[in-house]
Amino acid sequence: MKSLLEQKLIKIISTTASSPTLDTASSLKASNHHELDLPPASQRTQKEIEMARNFMMNTVNTVFQPNTRLTLLEAIQCCQTATELRQAYLHWEDVLSTSRIGLKRLPEFKKKLFAVL
Repeated sequence: MKSLLEQKLIKIISTTASSPTLDTASSLKASNHHELDLPPASQRTQKEIEMARNFMMNTVNTVFQPNTRLTLLEAIQCCQTATELRQAYLHWEDVLSTSRIGLKRLPEFKKKLFAVL
């Protein structure tokens, strides 16, 4: 990163550090699990959380070129609980909707994701 800055290939727009969580999806609270027809986040096991995290990352990398949506992938990777993954869900859905293939397969993806989210 430093060498890219020195070569003036990139520039820093803002110096405020933010965590890789998704502010745009913060409106999705754990209490809203009924809107998604999901059980309470506290009922999900660590295995289900890991499966949901992997599924979300794999679908993004399948629909788009691998690792091209880094902000989303980093945010998903940082999620440690079902509640955090549910907060990332809206951004995941929005990103997949920007692709014709993603939009077409979104109902299938959501059904599979909701089984473990």
